[in-house]
Amino acid sequence: MIRPNSCFLPHRRVCVLLVFGVVLTGCDSRPSAPPLQDGPVYSEPTEGFRFFVPEGWKQRARGSVPPGRIESERMLVEYKCITCTAPGTLLVTVADVPLDTPLTEYVTKSTLTDERWRLITPAQEFTINNVPAARIIHAMNTGADEVTKETVAIRRGERVYFFKGSWGRADEKARQAIRTAIDTIVW
Repeated sequence: MIRPNSCFLPHRRVCVLLVFGVVLTGCDSRPSAPPLQDGPVYSEPTEGFRFFVPEGWKQRARGSVPPGRIESERMLVEYKCITCTAPGTLLVTVADVPLDTPLTEYVTKSTLTDERWRLITPAQEFTINNVPAARIIHAMNTGADEVTKETVAIRRGERVYFFKGSWGRADEKARQAIRTAIDTIVW
């Protein structure tokens, strides 16, 4: 004897599994990072700037900026040098900093690091393409080598962009590549 619904049971299971699969794949509401891009120019259209990526540097991470005020630093992009003699990195972040806060004061306080890092060059003001900026440099011994970390803060109204480069002491090529990339910023 055949039960009335027994012939539809396999079809129901297939339908339920199919609907369940669609729900799982189509309802992922987690944020996702923008795709990595290894072009010669980094462009951030929502923030309105771009710069030339140093040759031999690969994009390692990329973030996005949410609309509205940015209370703490948010990552925009990170590059790693694949042709350097020692590991070199360039990290670009952004945050909103009140206009009445001097950049030199802010980078001095915001780049405080643990006791292994020592201050090499105190924060100094300068301009990049007629835009106010500040630079501070730290260094740390890492066994046989020394790592230098340079932070350049660039102000556009309340929005401040931080270009944080690090390189091995002996790798002048990485230092120059980072500074050249910063110098090519176009707003």
